[in-house]
Amino acid sequence: MKRKSWRNTARLFLASLILLVLPPTTWAQTGKVKAKTKTANKHRASAPPAMQIIENGIVVAEINLHGGELVLSYPASTVAQTTKAAKTTKTARRQPPSQAIHDPVQLYDPVIREAAWRYGMDPDLLHAVIKVESNYNPHAVSPKGATGLMQIMPATGVELGFANPRRDLLIPANNIDAGARYLAWLKDQFDGDLSLALAAYNAGIGAVTRNQALSNYPETSKYVRSVLDLYRQAELTALLRARY
Repeated sequence: MKRKSWRNTARLFLASLILLVLPPTTWAQTGKVKAKTKTANKHRASAPPAMQIIENGIVVAEINLHGGELVLSYPASTVAQTTKAAKTTKTARRQPPSQAIHDPVQLYDPVIREAAWRYGMDPDLLHAVIKVESNYNPHAVSPKGATGLMQIMPATGVELGFANPRRDLLIPANNIDAGARYLAWLKDQFDGDLSLALAAYNAGIGAVTRNQALSNYPETSKYVRSVLDLYRQAELTALLRARY
């Protein structure tokens, strides 16, 4: 309630109270009563307010009887609280908006979890692949043309249904979905062998099919070890959190 509205309310109350309480003969005697009680009031303890206007548990205005007249006043505490509230509101408005998420792991985690659930994969495994493939860079493009977070080759993108893979796979949600779907398919092709599925993801399914020995592909062997190490670390961290 604003101060102006308090005054209007008090004035209406004052007029009503005068009409109801004070008879016409009293109006003429108001000056005399005021003069007689002026001296006595100096030695009399302050009387409690005739009426208090309270808002949200705070006294915002008082109506007192002084010398036969009703007087509207505003307690000093009310003014101080109003000023403090105004300053607090002004300071709150100056606060900067909430910062955007800059951690790529947190940023892409909801999309990764949704894709993992869709294709029956472990989200921690997808996180490990993305970390090794692009370090969470959605704009990464390899010299051979592998694109996006999960470094999908354009030919693989076409097989997965993208008309323009070089453009479409730069969209993080598309890239994560394509990578999760492709890795799940490779895992099925190798009867659940995750090492062979990861090797095929890196070197191509044809190369791994022709030679199951990963030792002939040092770069691919290093890639598989890196992904599996990150994946096992995530599993161990989750286990420790669950226990402690």
